[in-house]
Amino acid sequence: MRIEIPYADGVLNAEIDSADIQTLNIRDVPAIQNVDDRVRELLQHPIGNDRPMLETFQPDETVCIVVPDSFRQAAVDKVLPALTDAIAKRGIPDSAVSFLFAT
Repeated sequence: MRIEIPYADGVLNAEIDSADIQTLNIRDVPAIQNVDDRVRELLQHPIGNDRPMLETFQPDETVCIVVPDSFRQAAVDKVLPALTDAIAKRGIPDSAVSFLFAT
């Protein structure tokens, strides 16, 4: 099977064996009512870690936040304010925070 994937100002073409195609069944989950609170909760209790995520951040360090490009739906506009606020509360200035846009 030949497919076309929109990319930048054009398309990428690919040939895929139809035997490799599977259906992804996505289950419905309830929407997060207060994203700020949930992000703060996850920063305090990250999955697989018994310490708050930002506890190791020091004021003299730099931080790079990787964010998805506009092609991915990730609610970055809702997550980043809580994350950057938490980083600032650790004493890290805005000038020490950079962003890497993943494509």
